[in-house]
Amino acid sequence: ETSGHSVDISGKVDVSAANGPGGTWLIDPNNITISAGACANILLTGSQFDSTNDAAVLNVGALKAALVAGAGVTVIVETGIAGTNLEQGDITLAAVLDFDGIGTGDTLLLRAHDDISINAAIFDSVAGGDNLSLNFVANKVGGGPTGVVNVAAAVCTASGTFTSSGLAFINTAAITTSNGTVSITATGPTGDITIGALIDAGTATVNLTAGRN
Repeated sequence: ETSGHSVDISGKVDVSAANGPGGTWLIDPNNITISAGACANILLTGSQFDSTNDAAVLNVGALKAALVAGAGVTVIVETGIAGTNLEQGDITLAAVLDFDGIGTGDTLLLRAHDDISINAAIFDSVAGGDNLSLNFVANKVGGGPTGVVNVAAAVCTASGTFTSSGLAFINTAAITTSNGTVSITATGPTGDITIGALIDAGTATVNLTAGRN
């Protein structure tokens, strides 16, 4: 693992091993907070938002605008490794995401080096005509110390699917998909899935795959 104010990579890195599988070279990434604040240290390319330095902020309105921009679009929010690189690479939703008006078929994909924390609600404030599939990927390159997806605020996808993968999963708030499939995976021998609140997929399937519990 490499940490520092900046990292200059100009050569080849060999992570092979004489015996056993090769390793992974990790560079400290940035955190991203999705909030009502102004965008900071965020780059939008197409439909993907990447952090460009530590303490990155993605305005929730800008995120919704990207979802509105196209039918069936996948909007990606991903922690990068640019700039200071003194953080864990967490993504935190700190402001309500009301996806009313985006239409149907869109997906929001969050990819974090470490944890994903849903601390504000995701929902459609005017029922009908909109849905949103959610895909949360924690510990995306095996680099995070915990790699937890933590849903601490209500999530309602309005028939969109809900997918979560990481080293562990916990929900202390309800997840409702209105007949959208739910798939939750916690990898590794210590991968725990802790269900602390309702998960309601209606008539759709709920798949839980845990490395341990």
